[in-house]
Amino acid sequence: MSALVILGGAIGGTVEYVLFAAAFAVGWFLRKGNDESGFEIGPAHFVERHGLVVIVAIGESVIAVGIGASQLEVDAGMIAVAVLGLALSACFWWTYFGGDDTRAEHALTTAPRETRPPLVIAAYGYWHIPILLGVIASASALEVAIAHASEELAFARALALGGGVAAYMLGEAMFRRVLDIGAAGTRLLVAAVAIATIPIGTEISAIAQIAVLVVAAAAALALERPPAEPLGA
Repeated sequence: MSALVILGGAIGGTVEYVLFAAAFAVGWFLRKGNDESGFEIGPAHFVERHGLVVIVAIGESVIAVGIGASQLEVDAGMIAVAVLGLALSACFWWTYFGGDDTRAEHALTTAPRETRPPLVIAAYGYWHIPILLGVIASASALEVAIAHASEELAFARALALGGGVAAYMLGEAMFRRVLDIGAAGTRLLVAAVAIATIPIGTEISAIAQIAVLVVAAAAALALERPPAEPLGA
């Protein structure tokens, strides 16, 4: 896989995309050929390192909003998209770091050692890919949308925005399911809603699509939050 990535980067152009896709396919489909026995997993370190990768990705989405706004005149539309874009990044952060990371560490710590390798390959290998790609895709759309807040988005941009959120939520839902650390239903529902927002972006406006995505993600987080215990309980 590493050789394909390095070779693709050296050649560039269309070949780069083909080789990168080939490397992805090798990593995704050929896991069964690997001997996982004897591979020790340190849950705390493993979860922390992968959490940092997610933090970096979400941080880059915040930077993308800033880059998109850097050469623009400040107006109400630009400010609204910037605020909503940051709110969407906050929803990404809270979805992952609102407890799933600590529950994942506990799940790996309590799992028998021989079952940890397949668990981490599924949870942190397979299902972290859509999590990361989802952040990247939505950030690329936000960077463009901030300059066209009240305009319709091109289909590719609306797809990147809605599909990015959908990929993130799907990855998060399956991450939960693999490790058995929480219900996946609300996140799968948000993924479906995110796909359904694509026509909003192409037919109404960028800001309308982003607003619906933020409301859907925030509502899911609110529904998942356990009720506060009464004082004195």
